Amino acid sequence: MAATMPNQVDVAIRHISQCNFLDLPGELRNRFYSFIEEDDSTSIYLTERGGRRLLPWFWILQRRQFLGLTQTCRHLRREFLPLYMARTQIWSNITELQAYMRTFFGGSAEVVGNFGIDVRGKTNNPAVDITSLIQRCHTAPNLRVTLRSSNFNEKAFSTLVDVRGKTKWGDYFSTVVEKVAVWPERPAEGFPAHVVVSVKPEHGESWMLQGAYDIGAPASVR
Repeated sequence: MAATMPNQVDVAIRHISQCNFLDLPGELRNRFYSFIEEDDSTSIYLTERGGRRLLPWFWILQRRQFLGLTQTCRHLRREFLPLYMARTQIWSNITELQAYMRTFFGGSAEVVGNFGIDVRGKTNNPAVDITSLIQRCHTAPNLRVTLRSSNFNEKAFSTLVDVRGKTKWGDYFSTVVEKVAVWPERPAEGFPAHVVVSVKPEHGESWMLQGAYDIGAPASVR
C-alpha cells in the first residue's frame, strides 16, 4: 500500500500552531495589543492584609484575562505592561500610599499607570504626606492619579497633582511648597477630607502666620 503524502494545508496548520508570539512581526503584535485595549478598563482594589478573600480562579481570569502577558518574558513585559497598566486602575486606601509607592514605583522614572487614592472612612490615621507622590507625577508624565472622597472635588485634586500640565502650579510647587498633606475623612466625627498645603517659611505671607498650626493635628484640636 502506497504511503499517502500529508496534505499541504495540514502541514501549514501544524507549522502555524507552533509559532511563538514573539516570532510574529511587531506590527502584528501591535494589532493584538490594540484589540486588548478595546476591552473595558478594570479596577483593582488593594484590600486590608487581614481581610483578603479567596476567589475562584475563573472569576479572576474573567476580569484580568490579559494579565498573563505581563508575566511571560522581559520583552513582552516591556511591550505590553505600560498598555496594561494604563487600562487598569489600582485603588488603594490613602493609609497604604507610601507602602505602595515604595513597592511599585521604585526609583524608575518610567512609571505608567492609573492610580486611585481612597480617603473615605475606616481610619483614624492623621494626615498623609503626598509630596513625594506629586514629585513622582512631575517625573512620570504617564502616571495618572485620582482621589475618591465623599466631599472632595476630584477635579481639583487632579489639578493638584498635575504639576506638568499646570506649569504655574508646577513652578510654585518646586520653589515655594514644603509639604502637601491629605487628611482622610472621618464621618463619625464629622471630619471631612481636605488637603493642607504648607509653604516654606521664607515664602510665607503675613496672613499665613496668623493662622499657622501644626499640620499633624486637625484644626478642631489646635
